[in-house]
Amino acid sequence: VFGWSPVTPSADPTTNAMIRMTVVSSSIANDIGYEARSRVFTLKGMKIKAPTAADTWVLKSTNVIQWLSAGAGSPVDIYYAANGVSFDTTRPIAANRANVNGLNSNVWALETFRSPSTNARIKVQSALESAISEPFRVHGIRVTAPVNTDIWAMDETNRIAWQAIGTVGNFTLELIKDGGAPELIVAGVTTNYFDWVVPSNAISSNAVIRVTDVGGY
Repeated sequence: VFGWSPVTPSADPTTNAMIRMTVVSSSIANDIGYEARSRVFTLKGMKIKAPTAADTWVLKSTNVIQWLSAGAGSPVDIYYAANGVSFDTTRPIAANRANVNGLNSNVWALETFRSPSTNARIKVQSALESAISEPFRVHGIRVTAPVNTDIWAMDETNRIAWQAIGTVGNFTLELIKDGGAPELIVAGVTTNYFDWVVPSNAISSNAVIRVTDVGGY
């Protein structure tokens, strides 16, 4: 008898599992190499195959999340955690996604409201099982201030702030009013914030701040 606990993390969940036992040492020479195999059984659970620790995904890019499942139930929800721990359950990547035994996939257009990260993780959750990905990188820029509830006044100084991962670190800030052409606020910023004195020509009820990096983000 051998107690296999916990099950090897590298093992893939499957409905077609089999255990093979091989004699590698025996006082009887003819026994060496003898094999015995179990009946087929289900190794229950889920395991995320993509993303992996080697992956770097980019905000606004489209990527495919893949996971293996066996006896885990359906449907599943898929969540993102920029810090690898606190999964955003209020804004799932996907909700009530069908889950079948075998390989599953979900196409994800990585939203700009997600935080870039060097330690991101994805979680796939059913009523019976869950799986968490290896940590991976998400590159890009996310503006954290202003937010859509802010009201900034002319001649007032307000701080524009952003998160940036995978960038060169040389930023250009632009103002877009009412869906029009971008207007330069400042270029060559090397911090992740800029204190902006709002000019009179910035007045708009539908203003957007755009932050770009010379590296292409």
